[in-house]
Amino acid sequence: MSILGLDVGTSTCKGIVLSAEGKLLAQKQLSYAEQVILGNNGAAEISADCFWENTAAIIRELASEAAADPIEALAVSSHGESLIPIDAHGQALMPVMLSMDRRCRQQSEELIQRLGQEKLYGLTGSMMHPQFPVPKVMWIKKEHPELAQKVLQYDSGNDYIYRKLGFPHVVDYSVASRFGGFDIQKHRWSEEILAAAGLKKSIFSEPVCSGTLLGMIPKEIASELGLGENVKAVAGGHDQPCASIGMGNVEKGTVTVSAGSYECAAIGTRNPLNNREGMKYGLNSYCHVLPKQYITLAFFVSGMMTKWYLDTFCQTEKQTAREKGISYFELLESMTDSEPSGICVTPHIYGSMNPEWSEYQTGKITGLTAGATKADLYKAVQEGICCELNLNLQVLEKLSYSVKKLLMTGGGTKSGRWMQMRADITGKQIDVSENGIEASCMGAALLAGIGSGIFLDLDDANTKISRSIRSFVPANSEKYISQKAEYLTLHRPGLLH
Repeated sequence: MSILGLDVGTSTCKGIVLSAEGKLLAQKQLSYAEQVILGNNGAAEISADCFWENTAAIIRELASEAAADPIEALAVSSHGESLIPIDAHGQALMPVMLSMDRRCRQQSEELIQRLGQEKLYGLTGSMMHPQFPVPKVMWIKKEHPELAQKVLQYDSGNDYIYRKLGFPHVVDYSVASRFGGFDIQKHRWSEEILAAAGLKKSIFSEPVCSGTLLGMIPKEIASELGLGENVKAVAGGHDQPCASIGMGNVEKGTVTVSAGSYECAAIGTRNPLNNREGMKYGLNSYCHVLPKQYITLAFFVSGMMTKWYLDTFCQTEKQTAREKGISYFELLESMTDSEPSGICVTPHIYGSMNPEWSEYQTGKITGLTAGATKADLYKAVQEGICCELNLNLQVLEKLSYSVKKLLMTGGGTKSGRWMQMRADITGKQIDVSENGIEASCMGAALLAGIGSGIFLDLDDANTKISRSIRSFVPANSEKYISQKAEYLTLHRPGLLH
C-alpha cells in the first residue's frame, strides 16, 4: 500500500507517491502557467477546469507508476487565497480569481473601515488584503449580482479539488485561515467579519482539522482516475504548513524557508502571534496542519527580484551561458569573488512585504560605483535577498524564540554559494534538502498516511522518511557586519525596536 501527496499551485500541480515504509515510488509535475490570464484591471484568472484536469492527469500517471504498490490514501496541499464560485450542480460559474487578483481593493478597504485592521488581525492572524476570498466575494456580489444569485458555495482551490474527488463542502483549518474571515482561535468562520461583509457562513465549506479522514473516494471517480477501490481521502492543508512538516520541521528553534518567486520563513508555535507586534510587521499567523498548533510566516520577493535583474540587464550573459552549455546563474557566479559587494539592494520592486509591509515601497540601491560590474550587481541582489531574510528572522526571533537552524527548500537552494551566503549573513546553520522531493507534496503525503492509519502520527512517519541533507554553517559572518548595518538604514527608522 502507498500514499499520494498532491500540491496544487497557482501555476503548477505536483504529486508524489510514498510507500508505507517512506520510500519514494513516483513523482510528477505539470505546469499550466501559460493558462493564467492577467488583466489591466488587476484581474488574475485561470480556468477551474485547468486545476482539476492537471490534478487528475497527475493522479492517473502516478497511480499507473505505483500500480505494484497501489495507492491507499491521498491528501491535497494547495495555495490558499484563490476563489471559485460554485453553482447548485457543483460547476464553476466563472474563472478562478487567483491570489494575485487585485480587483477587490475597494472591498478590502471597506472591511478595514468597518472593523479596523487591528480587530481583523486579531481574529484572522493576517492583515486584510485584496488577495483574500472574503473581499473577493463582496466584489462579485457588487459587480456581478446576477451571477452571485446562482452561487451555492464559494470554494478555494483546495475545496474545489476535494469537491471533484467526491467531497464537497470541506475545507481544513489552515486553508480556511487564508480566506480573511476565519477565526483562527475558535476554528470557525467569524460571524463578526461575515456580518461586516454582508455574507452568510453557509456559502463557505465546513472547516475540519488537517489529517481528518473524509471517507472513501466514490468508485466511479476512483475508476476515472485509475485508482483502486477503497482509496481514502484525507484533509490536507495550506502549502506552507504542509511544506514545514514535509521538511521535518517539528523542533522549536528551527525555521522552514521556501525559496522560490517569494521567500517564506515559517515557524511553528503553540499560540498564534497575532498580537500588536505581529501586526506591526504584517506577519501572517494562522492554523497549522498540526493539531493545536499555529504557523507564522514572514515572506518577501526573492526569485522574482533575481529574474527581473537578469531579464533587464543580462541578455548577453544568457546567450553566452547557452553557448557554453551552462546556466546563466553559474556563469555570473563564476564572475564574482567571495567578498561582500559593498552594494545594498532591496528586493522591493513589487512593494515590500515583511517586515515592512507597504505596497507603495520601491527598490533601492546604495553603494554603487563606476567600477561595479553586472556580476557585482547580481551578487548584490543576492546579498539583498539574504539581508531581507535576516531582518525577517530577527523579527520572528523577537516575537517567538531563538532560531538555531534553517531548513531550506525550493529552486533558490540549488546554488551552494548563495546558501553559504545566507548562512554567513544570517549567522544560522542552513540545511538544504537534496532528495528532490517537493516539500509540500511530502507534507500532504504524511497527512494522508496519518489520517488513513498507515502512520501512527507524525513522529512515526518521520522515523520512516529518509531525508538527504546538505548543511552550510556560518564561516564569514564578520565580513557582512557593516553591509547588514547599511542595509537596515534602507528601511524605516526603528524597524526592529
